[in-house]
Amino acid sequence: MSTKVTPTQLSVQIVGRPAEAPDYKNAEIALYVNTAIVVKNGTLSGKCTVDLQFMDQHGEKYVAMLTGRTIEGLAQVIAANQPSDTPATVVQPMPTEGGEAI
Repeated sequence: MSTKVTPTQLSVQIVGRPAEAPDYKNAEIALYVNTAIVVKNGTLSGKCTVDLQFMDQHGEKYVAMLTGRTIEGLAQVIAANQPSDTPATVVQPMPTEGGEAI
């Protein structure tokens, strides 16, 4: 089955509790994120992208590329749906070999 997806579209579903989320336990293939790569200047306009590398139970590899804008949009949805008594998480930059944070 082939589905045409426009790269600028992302369907976001919000559910109130885990029981309302899809049940992936019986999925034919389970993919696990094993690496996230931040690509500076990943877009033609010079903005960052994130490549998520997945692996299945047979060792086959897959990749999904997300723009920074997509990740920022998802972060806004998450922030808007957090309970008000949940403290914000502060993420510290990860140093690289050259000492520059990504």
